[in-house]
Amino acid sequence: MNRIPNGYVKLERLSVIEYRKFLKYESAIYSAVDYIQEKLIDKDIIVKTDKKNLMLRLQGRNIPHLFGLYQEGKATDLWQSLKKHSLKIDKLYIKKDKSTFLKIEAMQSIQELFEGECRLIGKGIYQKVNFERGLRTNKLILMIGFDCDNQGVAYPKTALNIKRIEVEKGEKVKTIYTVDRATKKRCILKAVL
Repeated sequence: MNRIPNGYVKLERLSVIEYRKFLKYESAIYSAVDYIQEKLIDKDIIVKTDKKNLMLRLQGRNIPHLFGLYQEGKATDLWQSLKKHSLKIDKLYIKKDKSTFLKIEAMQSIQELFEGECRLIGKGIYQKVNFERGLRTNKLILMIGFDCDNQGVAYPKTALNIKRIEVEKGEKVKTIYTVDRATKKRCILKAVL
């Protein structure tokens, strides 16, 4: 049996109210996952400001963590369940501090983050999580923190609901586009003329 990460509690152990609250969010989770799968997975995501360029990659194994979810079994099982819209509730865990609910609320704005007004910020420590770069919605809703590998490619580390925390303003993002790693097809998600 897998070792459950610290800070997680089995969904079935929540109060009836919290359990029902999670079930109400289920369709929002699937909607965000559908967008991520269609527009972002298996693609290089290029983010440009006037002064900086950043290449991001989202992988299936990164995504459940952004929602604050953990599932018993192999690491890829939860991503597969999310894509199929079939969470295994009896094997699902959420954060003990209930930050999963805040993350899910924020992740509903994932399309706005990549296609609407957004900002690129530098290193930060927010809610005890440090990261090298952050991408945040212009409206204070969602921020995803990224760490870079030795080639300079950024991978998601955390998703934060930033409605009630003070974050750096950052640089206005002018362009976001993706390049499919298999076909090399380019798709513009956001462009400011």
